[in-house]
Amino acid sequence: MKKFRFILIWVPIFIYLIIISGFISESEEGLLCNDIKIKILDSADVKFINKGDILDLLARDNRKILGHPANLIDLRELEHFLMSHQAIKNSELYFTEKGKLNIEITQHKPLVRIINSMNKGYYIAEDGNIMPLSKYFSPYVLVVSGHIHEPFDIEKTSNIMDIDVKNVNKKEKIIYDIYRLAEYINNDDFWRSQIVQVYVNEKYEFELIPRVGPHIIEFGDIAYFEEKLEKLRTFYLEGLNKTGWNKYSFLNLKFKNQIVCIK
Repeated sequence: MKKFRFILIWVPIFIYLIIISGFISESEEGLLCNDIKIKILDSADVKFINKGDILDLLARDNRKILGHPANLIDLRELEHFLMSHQAIKNSELYFTEKGKLNIEITQHKPLVRIINSMNKGYYIAEDGNIMPLSKYFSPYVLVVSGHIHEPFDIEKTSNIMDIDVKNVNKKEKIIYDIYRLAEYINNDDFWRSQIVQVYVNEKYEFELIPRVGPHIIEFGDIAYFEEKLEKLRTFYLEGLNKTGWNKYSFLNLKFKNQIVCIK
């Protein structure tokens, strides 16, 4: 009896779903794309790309969207195409009522601005993606310049992690040291507001330029960089807060367990 009742209830529902799906399929086949709605989800914080750029990108690639059958537009392929743009981290496309194509974009978030030894500028995003400079937007991020030689072509490489760094020499490895240091600084409220620029000297060591105080910080290489910054934080809070921030012109952190100060 229970089995009969189960069949009696679910068979009509199953038939109904088949009929409805058939109607939906027929309506989708006749549905034309008549509008494109673009939403940049993080446009309040990051402004590397705008709605016009998205439309230009689609037009330059001769994408046939408006006026074409919705069921013949490969949304997944379009998503991958949009994400090939250096500023776009993620894209999601879907159709809603009356043939409206919705495009939702999330941008890469810049971590550090690089000015390399050839005076070429670009950004490295939080996930390691390489981003070109923008004429629309200049984000407030750490700036690193000086003797920077990348082991890749910045015009052809998407992400700094695309390169196998096992056999990279010290000169070319500096970009990865910059990324580690910038990531640490960016994740710390104190250092993010205090360290505004880093210079890579001819020895491939770091010189830090702070926001507060006239001194330059001779930081050395990336070795023990977390310990060096904690040592410097203690010196700032317990030393310079008492003696004054304008007392020294150089602070040397290259020696273990000490800070050498030069007036």
